[in-house]
Amino acid sequence: MPDKVKFALVGVGNMGRHNAQRVTIDGRGEIVAICDSSGEAAERAAAELGVADTFTEIDALIAGGDFDAAIVATPNIAHAPLSVALLDAGKHVYCEKPPASDVAGAEAVAAAADKAAGRFMFGFNQRFDPWAQHVKKMIDAGELGDIYHAQTQWLRRCFLGTFGTWFTDKELAGGGPLLDIGVHRLDQTLWLMGFPEVETVSGMNYDCLAKAETERTGKSYSVEEFSASLLRFANGASLILQASYLSYLPLGTSEMNTLLMGTKGGCLEADGVLRRMANHDGRSTDTVIARFDESPVTPMGHFIDCVLDGSQPMCTAAQGLTVMKILSAIYESAAKRREVSV
Repeated sequence: MPDKVKFALVGVGNMGRHNAQRVTIDGRGEIVAICDSSGEAAERAAAELGVADTFTEIDALIAGGDFDAAIVATPNIAHAPLSVALLDAGKHVYCEKPPASDVAGAEAVAAAADKAAGRFMFGFNQRFDPWAQHVKKMIDAGELGDIYHAQTQWLRRCFLGTFGTWFTDKELAGGGPLLDIGVHRLDQTLWLMGFPEVETVSGMNYDCLAKAETERTGKSYSVEEFSASLLRFANGASLILQASYLSYLPLGTSEMNTLLMGTKGGCLEADGVLRRMANHDGRSTDTVIARFDESPVTPMGHFIDCVLDGSQPMCTAAQGLTVMKILSAIYESAAKRREVSV
């Protein structure tokens, strides 16, 4: 077992650099190789991070790089093929969300991870939020009873910085805010609820504000700007999910919150502050929790734990496939303008 995990960074955009920083901060890993389709970008990142080995092709990285694990932080369309290639080569893989740009890609990753010797983890980082860890323990202990309804959203007023980039190119991204930020809220809420089986979804997607901005600037935008959906579970529970890049919220705001309604109580989280709702002897009570006892565990720290001790990551490829199937069904429902089965 190595003292330090040697990482290859695949993709040197914002999330790639963020994850490289998390490796450095953790102290039990180091970036030893960089791979990016842009040789110039790879060389620039290597100089900044003090890395000697750079590559522009994944096959060259696998053949010539001396590393234990890889961080995949590329445009969404490349998540699946890169992850599969690395897993097949016996490497541990930490892949950014979303799982893939389509269900077929997520299926390929799940199949590769199932037979791989290395550990695989999706970067579903919002499961690691202190409030989420706290609520998960409450739910698992039965303190909220059965969760029969949930609402979760991540709404941005204006995310115009994405216009004209791969984030707003459907071929490269696979989708817009539903796939980019809605995926976080969906995964986190499904995890809190215990990943109940989804039977049907009904979704609507919109791009009316983006069309006006495209006409004004000439920049391309081929994904949704706002998504709203209703999920129905086999156990009778339901979930409302919303996500947006553009929406008329108050200036400077971003709405990110989750409501969980159980048979014994409920929880509302907004901006990291948790409100627990209960009823004691016929008297309604609300308790606000702003600090949590849970030890701060980072996604990258958890992944490094798994690589070093051989344990299984909490964010699995199989769960990523489930999330991807639901997201795909939402897009299908929105396109057909009717409820669809998952």
